[in-house]
Amino acid sequence: MKRSIQHVSVIGLFTIVGAGLTFLTQILAARVLGPREYGIFMAAFTTINIVSPLTAFGLQAFWLKVFGREGWHAMRWIRPTFMFCALSTVITIVGVAAWAIVGLGVEDPTAWCLLILSTSLLSVASIEVVTTRFLLEEKPVPLMVWQTLPQVVRFLVVVGVLLAGQGLDAVTLAWLYALVGGLLVLAGIPNMVALATGRMGVVGHERPTDPVVLEQPGILAVASETWAFGLGNLFFLVYFQSSILFISHHLGPEATATFGVAVTILAALYLLPTTIYQKLMMPRLHRWAFQDRAAFRAAYRAGNKYMLLLGLAAAVCTALLAQYLVPLLFGKEYAKAAWVLMWLAPCIPMRFVATSAGAILSTGNLMRVKIRIMGLVAVCNLVLNHLLISRFGMQGAIQAAIATEALLVGLYCYTAHRSFSRSESA
Repeated sequence: MKRSIQHVSVIGLFTIVGAGLTFLTQILAARVLGPREYGIFMAAFTTINIVSPLTAFGLQAFWLKVFGREGWHAMRWIRPTFMFCALSTVITIVGVAAWAIVGLGVEDPTAWCLLILSTSLLSVASIEVVTTRFLLEEKPVPLMVWQTLPQVVRFLVVVGVLLAGQGLDAVTLAWLYALVGGLLVLAGIPNMVALATGRMGVVGHERPTDPVVLEQPGILAVASETWAFGLGNLFFLVYFQSSILFISHHLGPEATATFGVAVTILAALYLLPTTIYQKLMMPRLHRWAFQDRAAFRAAYRAGNKYMLLLGLAAAVCTALLAQYLVPLLFGKEYAKAAWVLMWLAPCIPMRFVATSAGAILSTGNLMRVKIRIMGLVAVCNLVLNHLLISRFGMQGAIQAAIATEALLVGLYCYTAHRSFSRSESA
């Protein structure tokens, strides 16, 4: 228990630091760029975020599952997964570049931002690999250092440019983000080599003394194992951030910046439950799902309870403080974002509980069910965004977001409860 409290404290501290630096970077960017340039950057950056799961494509969640099941024998999956990850990253970058050139056209500044930011997808994949190592070792400090590093370096680079008296526009900011991505890839190479060669520890499993010859999987075997996790990450970003792309298309860059500010604040709030589950609980949940069903069931019940209470508190604070904090932090030009944020506050407790219930569905044989739920929710979100934003504008985006979150948490909780009921009656 003491060790778990220490881990949660470390994760909480770094989460606050990372969220704070993300806030500060976005505040600086929004104030310096202005609504139009910031809207252009947000449209491109959101596109990169949505496709980023296609790079590592479920690598981290798959490794956690396979190490929980096979222990050290799961090392046989490492090298083919590296090859699969490299291939999927290259394909994703080429796809983004093709869309920027053919779909948007080189005269569009958003297209230039996309082309530049596509190179940062390499860092997304490398950080996924590095943090997986520390997850398996259950080392929260290096884990969270790497998790927070992109926010730290981006903030320092942006501040350095501003202090040097250099002006910023959307394309320049994209170049800065790409530079940060390149530095992170280089810094992550030693840890990636350590993971590939087995120079690490795996908590909960003893290293075998006698070598065991097992079948070596290939890239296709990796793809068949990881596709569910990769699609899950993709669907998540679709139903969380696709509204920004629809707003950019229907309402223009200024409205995109307004909604983007609200989404940025929500994303910072969502970091807390996401980090607790992905960076602390998931290795244990995967292990308990196979070894200790009582602990697994208790973790689900306690998680839902505390996530609901925490989410309600965050929603109330957000609704009460939005009209004061948003203009203060981002500037009066973004005052409308406070109104958007207040209306989106009901999404917060629903997302917190969905994170808890969804973590349960990521274990054992439930992942495919979870993916079907996420796919259904993503499709519903796209349809709602298309219909409501084109007709009701910003209010339509808010309605689509609330409806999507309600559908997601309802399906997650129903499915998890049914799964436990079946296992208890078996």
